Amino acid sequence: MDFIFDLIQLIIEITLFGGSTYIVIHFMRSKKFNSTKTDVQNLQARISQLRLALKAKVRRKSNTFRTMSKVSVVEDDLFDSTLKSLCEVKFETSDDFQMYFEISKQVVKIISIDNKGEGITNQAVENNYMCNDFKTEMDIIRIIKEMADLSARVNHRIDEHNRTNSQKLSRVDKLVFPSITEVNRVFKSEGSSETNGESATKDPSSLNKVS
Repeated sequence: MDFIFDLIQLIIEITLFGGSTYIVIHFMRSKKFNSTKTDVQNLQARISQLRLALKAKVRRKSNTFRTMSKVSVVEDDLFDSTLKSLCEVKFETSDDFQMYFEISKQVVKIISIDNKGEGITNQAVENNYMCNDFKTEMDIIRIIKEMADLSARVNHRIDEHNRTNSQKLSRVDKLVFPSITEVNRVFKSEGSSETNGESATKDPSSLNKVS
């Protein structure tokens, strides 16, 4: 009889231990999942802030484009509608970012035609999407670069989580598009200028101060 009681007690202890272990493991996994989710949400919140800042910079760029044309802007003509399209870019997907560069190139081309080649002299082929407000253009490049880098960090964090957890998180658009090479080229050139003391902005952390 004592053997039976001992066996029952052993079974109860094993059950309690197993249940406690399961609860602890489940709690730890849940805590890790929530931690990852919070990290991802924080990064995405930063991307959203940058998106708003980017749209504001693009609107400023659009206004600069308007002043570059020597021809009066007519409501809803090709020039006006193209500038409106530039301001309407959502900057949510890779296609949106590529669209921004393509529309910018269209605007520069229209201005060149309207001005009969004047007003955009010495415009390098690789910079044929820029207005003559260099500061705004560099701000835009910095924001796009940071958004792309943050998107890569988000996906890296998600991939790490998904490899070891059953609760999967969805990846975000990695913001890779043809004109990202232009962003990297300009960003690299600016970095080289800073090294040589040719740039007024010498603090790399300034990328996080764009607003």
